[in-house]
Order: sequence, then structure tokens, then C-alpha cells
Amino acid sequence: MTRRGVLTFMYADRPRPMEVHVFHASQYTGQPVESEEMRPQWFSLDEPLPFDQMWPDDIHWYPLFLAGKKFAGTFEFTNGVDDETETTTLLRHDLREVEAL
Repeated sequence: MTRRGVLTFMYADRPRPMEVHVFHASQYTGQPVESEEMRPQWFSLDEPLPFDQMWPDDIHWYPLFLAGKKFAGTFEFTNGVDDETETTTLLRHDLREVEAL
């Protein structure tokens, strides 16, 4: 695995930010397992990703990841996921390509 990104997520209804480290793996054995947050799914590299079905921040950092870049960023949301609507609103973000993490 290679480290590609560090993302900080801030939510208005949570007192502490969440720091997420993004890694790239070129080989994998085993079966991905569904979790409460996601259902694993494979996509072709030559087809557009379904960003409308993904977290609102993904459209910003995923292109850097797929291009092999390293990046760091902060994403600020109105609140955590609302259990009724299963949505959250991205207020602002700061994302930059970096040479090292």
C-alpha cells in the first residue's frame, strides 16, 4: 500500500474532526465486505464514477487519487448523516496536491 492522502472532515454536530488516511493498493486478495457505510462495488476505469451516489467530498479528491497524486484537504459539513434522509451538506472545502505526506 502507498499513502496517497490525508483528509480532515469537520461536522457542525460533532465536537472533534475526523482524520482519514487514504491508501492505494495495486494488488488485493480476498473479498471486500459490505459495512454499514458502504456496499463494495467494482467500476471500470474507462467509465465515469457515479459521484451522485457517493459522499459529496468524493468528487473533489477522487480525481487526484485516480491520477496517482498525493493530496491533503479539509471538508466542512453542516452536520453528520441524517438518519431520515441519509444526506449531509458540504459547506466548504480546501484541497491541495502535496509532494509528501
